Amino acid sequence: MRRIFPLSLLLLFPFLIHAQVRTHLGVNLTSLPLQTLDLRADFELAKNFALQIGSGFRYQQHSVDQPPRLSVLNNYIQLKNTSAFLSVGGRIFNRIGLYDYPYMSFDVTGVYFDESIKTYDDVSNSIIPMEVSGFRLGASATLGFVIRITPRLFTDLGLQFGYAKPREELVSYFFPGMGYSTYGYGILGVRGGHINPVVSLKYNIVQDRRQRLHQRD
Repeated sequence: MRRIFPLSLLLLFPFLIHAQVRTHLGVNLTSLPLQTLDLRADFELAKNFALQIGSGFRYQQHSVDQPPRLSVLNNYIQLKNTSAFLSVGGRIFNRIGLYDYPYMSFDVTGVYFDESIKTYDDVSNSIIPMEVSGFRLGASATLGFVIRITPRLFTDLGLQFGYAKPREELVSYFFPGMGYSTYGYGILGVRGGHINPVVSLKYNIVQDRRQRLHQRD
């Protein structure tokens, strides 16, 4: 099933491009500090609805005595963070403004991770690496705004909330495509809960018929 799902998306992508559906491709800039590439595409199938597909990966390595560059993210960075995700969902929007409009999206995301995490030996008072790997399936919802920069360049500004089965070996961790675990953070502290800020810079790579006619006029 895991092989059939991404294969069906790969087959669907060129079909939508060929059908001349208005298509945006973007990258979530907030994931870059964690050395994570988070790509998202949306295909506007109707006036107020778009199919949304996301994919990306994370690759990050640190030695035991090398502190993370961003200390605020220390709990989310291990000796090795390797993971990849694939998501599919829908986006509902209301293009009422000329330069900005609200949207809401829902996604189902699969995440695979293969990491080397830090465990502490109280006897030797040293760090011992432990290799862990696994797969999680989660769901999320995003609320935000789309802001037009140019006729073909846009920014998504939003906040994504999600849930996936919690990991047993870590409390604080980051899943690409879903965000940061929230356990221990006050009202948002749900075990298995995730929060992800979205600042996505995206480009209108395929214009629909209405856009092309408007340009000719």
